[in-house]
Amino acid sequence: MLNLRRVERLVFWVVPLTAVLTLLIAATLAWPYPQHHPATGSIGGRLQGIGTGRVSASSSVTGKDELAHLGRVFNDAARRLRDLYATLQQSEDRLRLVIDTIPAHVWSARPDGSVDFVNRRWLETTA
Repeated sequence: MLNLRRVERLVFWVVPLTAVLTLLIAATLAWPYPQHHPATGSIGGRLQGIGTGRVSASSSVTGKDELAHLGRVFNDAARRLRDLYATLQQSEDRLRLVIDTIPAHVWSARPDGSVDFVNRRWLETTA
């Protein structure tokens, strides 16, 4: 459970920071290039799904300049992010299955006392 929380915190901070840094670098490198460069048109569209875990498939980037290299790095980061989200989702599903199948009432609450999770057994008993 602690590892899952650590990964969630890591994803919560690393993904937005990586996206901002990538956009800043792309904007800086794209400044002297025309808008028809193969890498500039594809990066912005793919960044839209980062917050939801649905990063679109990478596109091919041609060229040997800095912007093309940035596009390849972004493709690699997007692939790794998709893998991280998939692993996180599998861990969450496995944990939810374990919590829902144990013979006990499981719940959690926030520091203010509001309940943020109850397991299936709790719902079956109270409903």
